Amino acid sequence: GVVAEEGRTVAVDPEVIPLGSIVIIDGHEYIAEDIGGAIKGNRLDVFIDSHQAALNAGVVQAEVYIGG
Repeated sequence: GVVAEEGRTVAVDPEVIPLGSIVIIDGHEYIAEDIGGAIKGNRLDVFIDSHQAALNAGVVQAEVYIGG
């Protein structure tokens, strides 16, 4: 029910990270607001507005923390 926003929205597997959770990646806080068909288990997808910017960002491994 929310509009995805760059710098705020991250897609998660709700069986691993509940929707609405604060997700911290590289010191930046995101909100678990979306799910995706390919997002299963310990994967997530940071929303980026531009398709080209998303391609440039690529796939990255990072430590992820769940905030309170």
